[in-house]
Amino acid sequence: MNPSPSASSGAATLALTSAVSKIKWRILPLFVAMFIINYIDRVNIGFVRSHLSTDLGIGAAAFGLGAGLFFVGYAIFEVPSNMLLQRYGARAWLTRIMFTWGLVAACMAFVQSETSFYFMRFLLGVTEAGFFPGVVYYFTQWLPNHERGRAMAVFLSGSAIASILSGPITGALLLIEGGGLHGWQWMFLIEGGVSMLFCVVVWNVLDSTPADARWLSPEQREALTAVIAAEQELRAANRPAHVSALTLLRDPQIVLFCLIYFAIQLTIYGATFWLPTIIKKMGHFNDFKSASSIPFRGSSPLPPCTCSRCWRRASSGSSSGSLPRW
Repeated sequence: MNPSPSASSGAATLALTSAVSKIKWRILPLFVAMFIINYIDRVNIGFVRSHLSTDLGIGAAAFGLGAGLFFVGYAIFEVPSNMLLQRYGARAWLTRIMFTWGLVAACMAFVQSETSFYFMRFLLGVTEAGFFPGVVYYFTQWLPNHERGRAMAVFLSGSAIASILSGPITGALLLIEGGGLHGWQWMFLIEGGVSMLFCVVVWNVLDSTPADARWLSPEQREALTAVIAAEQELRAANRPAHVSALTLLRDPQIVLFCLIYFAIQLTIYGATFWLPTIIKKMGHFNDFKSASSIPFRGSSPLPPCTCSRCWRRASSGSSSGSLPRW
């Protein structure tokens, strides 16, 4: 006797729920850890500005320019990086991204002048390009629509955790002296080396597609693949006509959102790169004390978590024919 349609649907739903649970426990902790390491390697120069000035003669203006060149490289190579991610697969490409950014972060220990500082910061942005949007794309291939908001909130919490951890970790590493290297050089070497070593974990845990996931049962892979494919077909059917990038940039609402996001990022990274120096000048603090006193973004998991809850409530109230698009 063949099972009834309701029984088959119930089994598929159960398999999907189980698959999503496994994905969350296996993939989300990995991405959060990668984001924490990524954030530390990106902003650790803020803790060594005074050392770069003393040892290399890199002044405030040169430091600010070098810190900003990271984002130039990131912006230029972000789209090409994500095109290559689709070509080579998430497992290989995200591992490559992490290894190369760790290598460049470690090589920051050997900058000798303003020029080499500029070059290495730009190169760090190039190697790191595609990581964040690559993770977002990965979620679209692994999680149903109604689960992605929560997953993104958990992933974004990595930046807040890194903001709390980066100061004490970096401050402790700055106290290391020996081997003919200064503390700031040891800091770059160790933090960059951790990124490269963590690639072993990424390579062994990450799979490019649900079909490659041997840790999911055949029923779970089939249910997850069917739901993701159905949602992608629905998005493709509802997708509007192609709109050029120039047309989008002429849209006042798009321009307004870009300006708002620019102001937010300018504030965050301005404080991230300069606050350690400001605090150090406020009193007689060593590197560890000044770096440990600035976990100023400890409350930043609250906005993404709140937005995630609102997004889930809105999507749960939508009809099956109008799924929220990612």
